[in-house]
Amino acid sequence: MLRILMASCMFLAVTAGTAAAHEADKFMRVFCAGSADEIAECEAEMAKFRKLYKRAFENDYQAQRNLAYTLWKGNSVVLSDRKTSCAWRVAIIWLGSSKVDTSDRGNMNTYCGMLFPDQRPEALELGKVIGRRVLAGGKIDETVVVHKPDPTLDGTAEPLTAD
Repeated sequence: MLRILMASCMFLAVTAGTAAAHEADKFMRVFCAGSADEIAECEAEMAKFRKLYKRAFENDYQAQRNLAYTLWKGNSVVLSDRKTSCAWRVAIIWLGSSKVDTSDRGNMNTYCGMLFPDQRPEALELGKVIGRRVLAGGKIDETVVVHKPDPTLDGTAEPLTAD
């Protein structure tokens, strides 16, 4: 319990005053840590994934394939999301690019076949939703909201008590 509380406090301390961002961030770790070089490398990987995510929604066939693969395997910044990976495999077929070949159908059958049976219909429906979004222009939320500290607060607040 103490470990969870400490992790929660650390999360709040690290994320306070930082940016809430991009739609792709829901598939990534919350923040980068380590040395300055490790943080820079991590942030570069995050930016690379955001760009890949955007290109996939812009109907870039190869980006869609790469996104599906990355979501399946995960990497140093991207958390594995196998259901969404399968959904992208479905969307690739559903979108019907002239580049789609038998390997795409094989990938869809293989990867979606590894999901739990209750996840398959959800992934199929999500794939159709993704496909419709792509055909509708592929707009994604790239908004970055920066939470800046209130300069009128002086940091001398006292805890509230039930007196």
